[in-house]
Amino acid sequence: MLTDTEKRIEKRCEELLGTAVELTRDLVQGYSVLGNEQGALDTMERWLGELDLPVERVPLDAPGLEETPHHAPVAWPAKGRYNLMSRLNPGAGGPHLVLNGHLDVVPAEPAKWTHPPFEGV
Repeated sequence: MLTDTEKRIEKRCEELLGTAVELTRDLVQGYSVLGNEQGALDTMERWLGELDLPVERVPLDAPGLEETPHHAPVAWPAKGRYNLMSRLNPGAGGPHLVLNGHLDVVPAEPAKWTHPPFEGV
């Protein structure tokens, strides 16, 4: 049996399902293999903006970024590439929730798929 809180969460998830599917479809339709993530970044930036969330581009080649304790070195060039960051109430005290993900995918071989891999059907 679900608690009242669990029921509210389940109801809200059901209400947001269509939006989540639409966002997922938009992301899948944007070809975003390593080095070509711009379409996925544009999609996420647009969606975050439509939700009235602040969006900040963080250049991967920003001065001092390599010296931060959370920097993860990579084997590909960072010039001209960036991450997106959206912070809601960053000055609030207490613990913060961090959602982290990546936008690049491995190349697909369309001939091996029953549906085109980037149509988001």
